[in-house]
Amino acid sequence: MGETKLTMVRSSTVVAGRDAAQKSFTLRLLKEVLPDVRSFAVRLWDGTTFPATQDPPCATLVVTQPEALGRAFTSPSPFDVAAGEAYLRGDFEVEGDMGTVFDLVEHVKTHALPDWVRSALGISALWRHAQRPPVSVAAQVYGKRHSRERDRQAIQHHYDLGLQLGTIEV
Repeated sequence: MGETKLTMVRSSTVVAGRDAAQKSFTLRLLKEVLPDVRSFAVRLWDGTTFPATQDPPCATLVVTQPEALGRAFTSPSPFDVAAGEAYLRGDFEVEGDMGTVFDLVEHVKTHALPDWVRSALGISALWRHAQRPPVSVAAQVYGKRHSRERDRQAIQHHYDLGLQLGTIEV
């Protein structure tokens, strides 16, 4: 009986440690990639907020899950596509003017990632925090581009995706 309690405590300690590591990693990454001047705030899943540096803020980018940034930065897709996929997955939400947050995507695309992120240790940490999503938002379509069959596959994928995620209305 005492052994079960020990296992439960150990399990919750591991989860708490992993959550703390993910938050620490996310905070460090955001400090590196956020532009110094921005008209939007960033709020993490636990309520931690990076305030906008310009008043009044036009939007808030909400990072809904600890794994969100890891997934976005380790995607094989270009960053702008990865960011769109992350938004569709629900990894990010935007409260306010979405166009303001697009500036962040452009900023990340045009600025080199810090050396520590590009290093083997940084890439390893990104993968550890990525925890691949269960639902792929990218359609796998085959055939001639813009053919009836290929377009049918793409449309079907997006209908199915909405049903799988339960949050996208078509």
